[in-house]
Amino acid sequence: MKEISVTETVHVTKYVAVDNTVFTNKSECEKYEQTAECALMQRYKPLVVKTVTEYDIFACGSEDSVVDVIKLTEAKDIDTVIQLYRLRNSHLERPEYKKWIDEAHKKLSAALQGSGFAFIGRGCDDGFWVLGSQDSAIQVIKEVCKIAKEETNEK
Repeated sequence: MKEISVTETVHVTKYVAVDNTVFTNKSECEKYEQTAECALMQRYKPLVVKTVTEYDIFACGSEDSVVDVIKLTEAKDIDTVIQLYRLRNSHLERPEYKKWIDEAHKKLSAALQGSGFAFIGRGCDDGFWVLGSQDSAIQVIKEVCKIAKEETNEK
């Protein structure tokens, strides 16, 4: 038996849609560029200041879901996020889920009125959630720490 070492070069053609989504199939890329999601992502991506994982924040945890830190500067930015939220969560169009769309709009409006920063959760299952504003995140962390401190003092 003879062992040989071979170096192979593989050439792969990639197709990049207008919103920088990458495909290996030209027709899939063309179809995608005709969708509402592509148009919305083209408007959404410039809002993203940074994308982080649980690991980035806590130096441990999962990298399956990410959080986009977005900067809202005008009302049309909120419209873009809400349209994408509705598209990715089409089940929310049923009347009993209207409260979730209203809640997302409220969170984004608060972000725009405050620091302008909001957090959007995205999962490996194509999920898309409006998590809240910078100010609401700080408030939640303070509240959780306060509760933990109170529970520690009770023991």
